[in-house]
Amino acid sequence: MNAYRTLPAPRYHLNGEEPSDSNHPGDANQVPVADEAAIADAAAAWDAVEHLEPVEGPAPVTSKTTATITFLEAWTHCRNRARPVEPQLIVSGCCLRQCLSKLTGPPSLRGNRDDERALILGTAATPFDNNDAVHVRMLMSLYKTLTGSKWDCPRFGAHWEEIGFQGNDPATDLRSMGVLGVLMGLFLVTRQHSLAHKAYALSHHATQNFPFCAMAINVAAIALRALRDGKINRVLNHVPEEEAAQTVCQLFAGGMLVLYRIWKDGKKRISDSAFVLRDVEQAIMGEPERVLADLQRFEEHGLETQQPAKRSAAGADADELAFSDICGTDKFVVESDTRLV
Repeated sequence: MNAYRTLPAPRYHLNGEEPSDSNHPGDANQVPVADEAAIADAAAAWDAVEHLEPVEGPAPVTSKTTATITFLEAWTHCRNRARPVEPQLIVSGCCLRQCLSKLTGPPSLRGNRDDERALILGTAATPFDNNDAVHVRMLMSLYKTLTGSKWDCPRFGAHWEEIGFQGNDPATDLRSMGVLGVLMGLFLVTRQHSLAHKAYALSHHATQNFPFCAMAINVAAIALRALRDGKINRVLNHVPEEEAAQTVCQLFAGGMLVLYRIWKDGKKRISDSAFVLRDVEQAIMGEPERVLADLQRFEEHGLETQQPAKRSAAGADADELAFSDICGTDKFVVESDTRLV
């Protein structure tokens, strides 16, 4: 349905007085004449009314439109303003378990990757700020890219539910992920446009619909936990330090691919969401390399159905086996002092 914005007509006074429905004294045929100042004010008011064209979806407050922000520009802004947060992991159990966790746990990050991880975690701890123009621009870019609208939308309103937020203010859904939730969403729609388009279209299916952004925030939280718990340390050690944030976002996108395949092929409905998210969590936390490899194959070949990973006769790569054996099991219970909702 086409939506239009309506504006009240400007009012001006005749002869400097308030208009009145009462009869004017004197000649009934006499017509009051507005003075020149009132006419000039009225003309200026009408000239100031913007010409608006019909657009699909909710009407914008103004005809203002801003360029879509890039992921790199957004991450640079967030990174420069984040306060580093170091992960504090507590291993439950006796001293022997704590010692074993240090010996058999994930490898330590090399170089300055610890610093990059702290900044990513710090971005997740940074609340969305309405007074930060870049934060707002990131959110607008997410909406416009998903809906195809060229107009900036209102900051608050029911139109956010169109892309899968659960209320009039997306910041409410972002509390567990901070501005990192918007950043990951921006990565998905700008760097993984094909996947974002397919998943968003599926979220509006007549029977398989689901709240797109709310579901994406849950997947993003799983990817963040994988970073915090060291599940992807081996992966990060094999990419340049400056690409750590991009790699975490790729893991999130890979998780969205897992969700999309399970939801589409299994004809899932919203009542199945908790079970689907559990499967996504198992994939991200247990086999992050495979999730990333599947995403790469999707990028190169557009494969929608899951392809089994090719393995040599001797089995998987030794590094992958070691990583999966260590991080894909519940041999040791790892808890954190922070909780993601």
